[in-house]
Amino acid sequence: MKKNTENTSKIEKVKEIAEKLARERLPKANIPAVRVTEEVDFEDEDILRVKVVFKSKGDKLDPDGTYGFGYYLGEELSRIGIEEFPLVSFISAKDAGLERKRAAPKEKRAGVAI
Repeated sequence: MKKNTENTSKIEKVKEIAEKLARERLPKANIPAVRVTEEVDFEDEDILRVKVVFKSKGDKLDPDGTYGFGYYLGEELSRIGIEEFPLVSFISAKDAGLERKRAAPKEKRAGVAI
């Protein structure tokens, strides 16, 4: 049971560091979530899959902020003893399913008399 608690604690630390780094490197974007999972890659190496969920104008991010993000995240994690390689991806809140879909206008709702 202790190992599960340690893993949860590690994932929370990774999320916290990744969120802070994303906010620093991407100041014009809103970062509503960071998702972290532990996985094993095709070479049987432990990795951390980090998905940074963002909202920004036109669903675009500043490439200067994303460039090298994995490297900088890896450096920060290494400082606290986390050696797994972080694989980072960026996904819009819309694509991640975090944005509400607008309801159809009242006159176009099928089967509803209003």
